[in-house]
Amino acid sequence: MGIQFHLNCEMGEDIAFSMLANDYDAIFLGIGTYGLMNIGLENEHASGVIQALDFLTASTRRVMGLEDDPRYPLT
Repeated sequence: MGIQFHLNCEMGEDIAFSMLANDYDAIFLGIGTYGLMNIGLENEHASGVIQALDFLTASTRRVMGLEDDPRYPLT
């Protein structure tokens, strides 16, 4: 899918967030998948921000050939 993962990175220590924002079209911050978590970022609930668990559920449903579910939007 054209995704590049940078695992076990500490923002501001291992990589600058500004570099990611300048070099990539989208940024995924994985902080947990078994419960919805907020980390207190500015615009965390802005349009276009998708919770990871909802995205993973929607993606799995699509791969399995199941109908899209409005509770789990991909976009």
